[in-house]
Amino acid sequence: MPTRRPDDRPSRASQPARRPSRPATVADPSAALEQARRQTTSPLPGATEIWMFVALIVFVAAIALAFLLNDDGSPSAPSAVAAQASSEPASQPDGAVPQPTTDAAPATAAASDEPNDAPAAEAPPEAEAPVLAAADGEDGEEEPPPPPVSPLLGFSIPVAGACVPTSEALLPGAPRTYRNGIHEGVDFYSGAVGGCPPELAITLATPILAAKRGVVIRADWDYVEITQAELDAAAAAGHQGEAILDRYRGRQIWIDHGDGIVSRYAHLGAIAAGIQVGQTVEAGQIIGFAGESGTPESVNAPGTDIHLHFEIRVGEGYLGQGLPIAEARGLYLEAFGVVEASQGG
Repeated sequence: MPTRRPDDRPSRASQPARRPSRPATVADPSAALEQARRQTTSPLPGATEIWMFVALIVFVAAIALAFLLNDDGSPSAPSAVAAQASSEPASQPDGAVPQPTTDAAPATAAASDEPNDAPAAEAPPEAEAPVLAAADGEDGEEEPPPPPVSPLLGFSIPVAGACVPTSEALLPGAPRTYRNGIHEGVDFYSGAVGGCPPELAITLATPILAAKRGVVIRADWDYVEITQAELDAAAAAGHQGEAILDRYRGRQIWIDHGDGIVSRYAHLGAIAAGIQVGQTVEAGQIIGFAGESGTPESVNAPGTDIHLHFEIRVGEGYLGQGLPIAEARGLYLEAFGVVEASQGG
C-alpha cells in the first residue's frame, strides 16, 4: 500500500468551499412555522366563520321583520284584548300571549293606557252578523219583500168634490140601449143626479182632472159634433159596432198608465190648452172640461146632460166587466182609495 506523504494531501485552501448545512434528517423549525402561518392566513373562510355569518344575517332579518309587524298600524295584542273584554276573544298576532280579562274594570284600565291616537280595535265580523240578522226580523230571518202594487190602484176621482155614485144606472154594467146594450164606465153628474154630494154642480166650466200620472195617447182637438143623421143611422143599425160606440163618447182624452191600464175621459166640452198626444200629465192636472158631446141630448136638448163619463180600461176590456154592478163599484172604490163610512172606514 503506498504511503501518502504529508505533502501529497491537498491543502485546505485548494479544496472547494462548502456551505455548512443541517443534517438532512433534522426538520427545519422555521419551515414548519412558515407553513402554519400560511394556513392561518388563507383567504377562504372555514366552516365556523360561514355559520357565524349566516346566524348574524338571520338575527338582523328577524329584528327588522318584528319591527315592521309592530309598526303597521294594527293594535297591539294587549289593547285588542282590552277592547274586546265583553265580547268573544279576538285572534292574537303570531307569538302574542292572550291576556285573560276576568271583569270589565281591568279591561277598561288597559284600554286607557293606550295612546289617544291609537286606532280602536274592530269587532270581528262574527260579532256583527247576529246584530244584522236580528234587525231583519224577530227570529233573525229576512223579511219578505213587499208585494207589488197593483196598477189598478193609485187613481183619484177626476172631478174635484165628486164621489163614486151609488145609483146603479151610473155604474159599469148598467144597461144602455145606445151603447151596445151596456154602460162601461162611471158617470159623474151634479149632486141632484149623482147624489154625492148633493151640493156638487157640474157645468161646462168644471175642470176634468187626470186621475193618475200617465202619457196622453188621444186628444180629440179635431172633434166634430155628432148629428141627428148619425143618431138615426146608429139607431137603424141597432147601436152596434165599435165605431158607433166611439162616436157616442163624443170628445175624448185617453191616458196610458202602463201595464195595459188606460183611463178614458168622454163627453168633454173642451180640452185644456197645451194637452197634446205624447205629453206626460200628472195626477190632478187639468186636462179638459165637462160637457155632453156625443150624447143624444147634445142634439135634442143641449145643456141638459152635462157630465163626465170616465172609464178605466184593462187590456181590451173595462174595469168591472162581467161582474155584478155592486162589485164593479167596489173595484172603483179601491182604485180611488175610497173607504166609505158605511163600510166601517
